[in-house]
Amino acid sequence: MNGDQKLDAYAQERQDFIQHFSQTVKVLTEEDIGHPEIGDAITRLKEVLEYNAIGGKYNRGLTVVVTFRELVEPGKEDPDSLQRALTVGWCVELLQAFFLVSDDIMDSSLTRWGKTCWYQKPGIGSDAINDAFLLESSIHRLLKLYSAAMYMAGIDGEKEHAHAKKIVLEMGEFFQIQDDYLDLFGDPTVTGKVGTDIRTSAAGWWFSVCSRVKALYEEMNLSAVYMQYEEDSYNHIMGLRWPE
Repeated sequence: MNGDQKLDAYAQERQDFIQHFSQTVKVLTEEDIGHPEIGDAITRLKEVLEYNAIGGKYNRGLTVVVTFRELVEPGKEDPDSLQRALTVGWCVELLQAFFLVSDDIMDSSLTRWGKTCWYQKPGIGSDAINDAFLLESSIHRLLKLYSAAMYMAGIDGEKEHAHAKKIVLEMGEFFQIQDDYLDLFGDPTVTGKVGTDIRTSAAGWWFSVCSRVKALYEEMNLSAVYMQYEEDSYNHIMGLRWPE
């Protein structure tokens, strides 16, 4: 498979993943949406899901599906197992949505994925805190029905999962540092959000880098260098005389 074919395959994978979202919402809401007691809450859940889970890059959720396809034995990828992988992928995306709704409130952000942050929408406000927990609770409901990619592929050994954990933690660190970079230097028309990390003093990657730079300055004793400069400059200025 050449480069163009791989891109086409990924684009199709992404499209299939996005299309599965409606099925995920259906599982979470269809049964109770008309219930006389909780129908309004289910309608709110549907609105929260459809506004906050759609619009990102879907990299995290797609990783579940791609990993499942890579790990499953040839001939054992049936439609039911693929549907489970897609649903678990959306569990990951819902977790991300939960984090982002909460993060936007804490950072006083204005936009997310090119649209108004959920809490900024008229009539939402602090209710978005409860809506974030609706997203989180949806994950638990779905996971009662499905399990993760490696287990679905029949890989349940402790050694394999420990190795996978090491890999995904490295990937997670990379994604987070990239996100911190884009918060400062990213184009809002591309990233879909206006960066707020500096304004809110977020302790992200830049904070860590600046801390290391400060430590380097201290190691070089730049404070003493400045104090000497200050003293020399003061003495020089005090010694200046107006020409006669």
